[in-house]
Amino acid sequence: MARKGAISHQFPGEPGLSERAGRAGARFRLIEENVGEASNALELHDLWMKSPPHRENLLNNQIDAVGIAVVPSNGQLFAVVDFARLTPVLTLDDQERHVGQLLEARGLHLVKPSADVRKTCALDRGVMPGGHVKFLFRYTTGDLATLPEELVAELRKGSYESAAVGACSPGDEGSFTGYRIAVLLF
Repeated sequence: MARKGAISHQFPGEPGLSERAGRAGARFRLIEENVGEASNALELHDLWMKSPPHRENLLNNQIDAVGIAVVPSNGQLFAVVDFARLTPVLTLDDQERHVGQLLEARGLHLVKPSADVRKTCALDRGVMPGGHVKFLFRYTTGDLATLPEELVAELRKGSYESAAVGACSPGDEGSFTGYRIAVLLF
């Protein structure tokens, strides 16, 4: 921006925000950006606080990481602030453990995961042979702290005693990091 003497979230030929952040090593489920130009930091801050979308980014309580760059040029400050909600990189075992604990807290006996459960996760539909599954639920999420509402609704029916959890790669999501999970209910 300082070289061009103009502000923009993306100049022609430049990758988008999520790709730029991903190249820098960020893995996230939310990313936003404020850019601006002003004669000093206080003026820049005031401009952002008076603009509803910029103010929303500054005050977003879902953000847990921020990157800031300020470059002076010709008596002006060119600034960019990137806001993100980062997603931890977890092993498949860790992902299965997180979801398994949520299911155990709901009274289900957790069946030890097997290669077939992970293979079921990777399928677009159906179940790998080897079990009498009553219900299968696959989902992709950036947050393993809660179960999807559709799965919770099914569990409320109370007709399940045990569960198996399989994690697999969510595919190429770019830098938007997610987890792909299969929950088999028995």
